[in-house]
Amino acid sequence: MAIDKIHPAHAINRYLWSRIEAEGILDKKNYSGLIPIIPVEESPEFITIVESQPGITSYPYIVYSWNRASLGQTWFLKSHNIAYSIRSNDDDKTDQLLNLFEKEFQGYDTAAINVNEWITLNGSNLHKKYNFLYINIQTLGAPMPSGSENGVSEALITISVNYTEN
Repeated sequence: MAIDKIHPAHAINRYLWSRIEAEGILDKKNYSGLIPIIPVEESPEFITIVESQPGITSYPYIVYSWNRASLGQTWFLKSHNIAYSIRSNDDDKTDQLLNLFEKEFQGYDTAAINVNEWITLNGSNLHKKYNFLYINIQTLGAPMPSGSENGVSEALITISVNYTEN
């Protein structure tokens, strides 16, 4: 059995990006063609690539990390928490993104159904190995100053994802 190169968070993030793009909140062209949802370990490289573009500090981007949670003896059921940080100078875009997270991921089983349907139509074969059972918001926090340069604020969101693998 081969070990996969992607994690369930990648499938969730592709769905999330499709919703952000469909709502017209963010556009890849403002990020040198990159999708601005990046793992925390890639944030320095992402910033280096896009900061050469004038005005980049005015565009929000999303950084994420994940961890696996144990469900005890239900070994066939997997659970992960995905933590997101929206980093932005644009309060309106941050609010739109927070509202989108809430709209898309507050529904437990309906949120999972929406992600599964999107994956069926648009996901890669690697994404299709995941069958999401429920997705819900654990925390959704208001923007706060991040303490970094450029006056960037951060809004934190954590979602819980339960799934099985096909």
